Amino acid sequence: MKYLMISLSILLSTALLAQTDTVHVGKDGIYINDNDGTVVRIGKGGIQVFDHGDSINVRIGDPDLNKNVRTRWVLMDLGTDVLLSDDDYTLENGIDPFEINAWKSTNVNLHLFQQRINLINHAVNLKWGLTFHFHKYMFDNPVTLDADSPQATFTYHEGVNFKKNRLSATYLTMPVMFNFETKPRKKNRSFHINVGAYGGPRLGANFKTKLDGNKDKVKDDFNLAKWRYGLRTEIGFSGINLYATLALNELFQENKNNGYKVTPLSVGFVLIPF
Repeated sequence: MKYLMISLSILLSTALLAQTDTVHVGKDGIYINDNDGTVVRIGKGGIQVFDHGDSINVRIGDPDLNKNVRTRWVLMDLGTDVLLSDDDYTLENGIDPFEINAWKSTNVNLHLFQQRINLINHAVNLKWGLTFHFHKYMFDNPVTLDADSPQATFTYHEGVNFKKNRLSATYLTMPVMFNFETKPRKKNRSFHINVGAYGGPRLGANFKTKLDGNKDKVKDDFNLAKWRYGLRTEIGFSGINLYATLALNELFQENKNNGYKVTPLSVGFVLIPF
């Protein structure tokens, strides 16, 4: 492919040099322009040819890579939610209300848009956007969170075998990260790291149970934190990317946590990367 591009470049240059008024050779390629409006550009990367009737444009390289500001719409992450705590909250009956099924506790992040701003030669960028965080915590034990309670309160349902007892919470956040690319001109061969922070308000919450075919869904704030903020990191190579978000505040509001100091953590895959 490399030799094909070089050969094509030579042929195009030779064909036009005889009638060319302007030839410019720079570090980004070759620019040729004649009196008839024919334009040939030869640079790094792929090749593009544009015929406008009285003019021709030949571009080698992805023009988007040279943009200092790039925006992408509707990106997505899929991962799992876990709850971290240094304390033991086991009840008198030996049940831990925070024991969750990690495989069924899902985190979906829907990025409405992300924008990347070039800082240093496209190798260091600033990336920000707007994201919906959907968290679902599936509990292993037969517990539910009480609605309309002044403090975060669990109720243990002895002998009940829930098919589903799940807490859901949705937050709207703004992530701001530094993006580092090892090969910004060749994204399919680039190792990339994003590190930064995120934060935003809670939009809603509910607790859903399923028992013997009957479903029940209670909407309440359950004393969850009104705001969630924390750290986010992404690491990957080419189109394969992993992410992790660690909240810097707790699951429940500080003055309504009933002593439960639990930190949310999410890890997973970036399904639709920038």
